[in-house]
Amino acid sequence: MQDLMPPINTPDSAFHDGDPTTGQLGTIVTALWLNNVQSATRDVQLEIKNVLAKAGIQPDPKKNNQLAEAISQIIGSGNYASTAYVDNGLNKKIDKANISGQKGNDNDKVPSLNLFTTETGKLATKAELATGLAGKQPMGDYATKEALDNNLNLKLDKTSVVQNTGSSTAKVISQDAATKLFMTYGAYGWGGITEDIPALSDTELAAMLKRRSTVTQVFRNIAPNGSYHFKYGAIAYFKTNDTYTALTAGYDGSGVKVIGGSQSAISVYTLWTDKNFNPDQYVTVSDNDSAMSLKLDKADVTQGSGTSKTKVISQEATTYLSLGINDKYTDMTSQRNLSTTYTNALSKAIFISLYTEDKTTTGIQLEVTVDGNLIERHIIGGDGYTRALTATFIVPPGSTYSIASNAAIRRWYELR
Repeated sequence: MQDLMPPINTPDSAFHDGDPTTGQLGTIVTALWLNNVQSATRDVQLEIKNVLAKAGIQPDPKKNNQLAEAISQIIGSGNYASTAYVDNGLNKKIDKANISGQKGNDNDKVPSLNLFTTETGKLATKAELATGLAGKQPMGDYATKEALDNNLNLKLDKTSVVQNTGSSTAKVISQDAATKLFMTYGAYGWGGITEDIPALSDTELAAMLKRRSTVTQVFRNIAPNGSYHFKYGAIAYFKTNDTYTALTAGYDGSGVKVIGGSQSAISVYTLWTDKNFNPDQYVTVSDNDSAMSLKLDKADVTQGSGTSKTKVISQEATTYLSLGINDKYTDMTSQRNLSTTYTNALSKAIFISLYTEDKTTTGIQLEVTVDGNLIERHIIGGDGYTRALTATFIVPPGSTYSIASNAAIRRWYELR
């Protein structure tokens, strides 16, 4: 093959157009340069024809894939072993250094024939075992058939594990059904933001409870104690259709209230607690009450969520799976990019909070996708000033998530 063809002889090795208005001349293409082009082109053609000839292929001007075919034929004509084939063959072999003549617990070694023959010769034969064990009883703390049957009767029959809710007092709901039937993090709005609302009077707070649009939420009124709240006491709010319920307690032990109402009415209930009621003066509960002696087999307590219909989740696992408990906000800004799909590899849900920001005259937008579903979309107009869009969302375990925006990511935090 010829040496690399020299470039056109100009200061920057590039062609330039002439400019009649300034008298600037265009690049002069010399016969030498064109001859170099012709020679280089013919040299490349000859190299390619030689490859085709090596593969026994005649040049065909109607085809444009003959070089690829020739290379494939040349490579395929050789009896070569692939890397995968060689690696697979070697992995099936045993290194002689791993054949041991001594007993041990090394999982990477195998016994020699001499060691195997010697050690198996020390074992009792089937005939010797049959003769020696005849008429013998097992030693140790073994249960009799009667005792075993009695203990098995105390266990919960698997047919009593059901997959739905109901009124039976003898059946239990499986782990799988409980996971599917009960409310999860983020369902119906639960687990959303909390907020401090302005100091509202009783009339103003009652009106707010009636017109609240969220299904569930947690907030607090910073006004002094009123009929429907305690100052700085968290209010847990639930709404269905046009009726609602709110629970609140004083952080300083001042009391507990339950508020229920609709668009036209509101009722307040004060709960008895150990602050205003002594149960020992009115109720006596026997320590030996059979109704209080229910037991659960320890082997049926599992440490994670799943589909088992006979196990229950432990307190520790429930605490771990609870969003926000023992979790911390982690700055993932440097590890996250736009239009890139990530997977929540944890066995619990994570909460994500981020914002994008840019100076724009055309506006910016932000889209959140979880498991291929568009769950949030924000748009803001541009006026030449810096604008920002925020997004907060929950990602279940094993789910994928991505962010699309025409603005840059400024902060990306994950509660995990």
